Amino acid sequence: MDHNYPKCNQGAEQLITEGIEDIDPNRTDETDPLTTIVAIKCPDGIVMASDSQATVRAERAKMLGVTKISNVNNFIAIGGSGDADNITLFVEHLREEFPQMSSTKSEFRDKIQNVFWCLHKKYNLDSREFLGINAHPFNPTLLVGAKNEDNSFGLYLLKENGMVYPKDEHMVIGSGGDLARLVIKQLNRSMAVAGGSLHNLPVEDAIIVACYIINEVKESDSQSGGETKVVLIDSKGVRALSRDDVQKNYDKFLGIMTVGLAQIGLSAEEIKKLWPTG
Repeated sequence: MDHNYPKCNQGAEQLITEGIEDIDPNRTDETDPLTTIVAIKCPDGIVMASDSQATVRAERAKMLGVTKISNVNNFIAIGGSGDADNITLFVEHLREEFPQMSSTKSEFRDKIQNVFWCLHKKYNLDSREFLGINAHPFNPTLLVGAKNEDNSFGLYLLKENGMVYPKDEHMVIGSGGDLARLVIKQLNRSMAVAGGSLHNLPVEDAIIVACYIINEVKESDSQSGGETKVVLIDSKGVRALSRDDVQKNYDKFLGIMTVGLAQIGLSAEEIKKLWPTG
């Protein structure tokens, strides 16, 4: 059967020859984009935490140990929900754009917005003539945390519509987002009684809280699971916490809760049943 396609201009030809190497709209990814990622912005840094479970579509089987938070370099980290190839593509472009730190939060936001818009334009807008008017092959939802040269920290939500939103408190993305937001709301309500809030915690305490949030989601959401992963952005830069460090921080939370509840007469066994094991 013959097809009469419109003639490609030079820019469109380049899009077809170069772009499809990066994103194939007909490709079926092996895993569903099921995830839970929480980011907490603190005065002295940013804590990002996630579960590590994905689901293999063909067998509908769970796959554990999946990394959902990537460090672009020593001062930028990304948590992504969506097609893994989209997230990898964005990380690669950021590594090219950011060989060094931005001087300020505003400079960083402008740069990251330009990178995101360029990819959105290339794959979702310029490609419509060839892929179809409703095609959106580049459609990740991303959380980006960064440390800048002036020692400021920036947290941003990047949505599939091409928009970049700065966040000054906390943000959650993924399939377990509603549950995570409920846990955060409960925590903030408790802290408000004492005049505090989640985003005013030092990063050491925010790590403990982030572990608790993810573990609560894993307890209730079958699409979230595996070990809890934590990435910290502070004055030293970006670093992933080891499995032992994550467990030690969560154990601190359990210890605090155990002491408090023991004072009202609950036994150690009763207290153990209240909290996910991690």
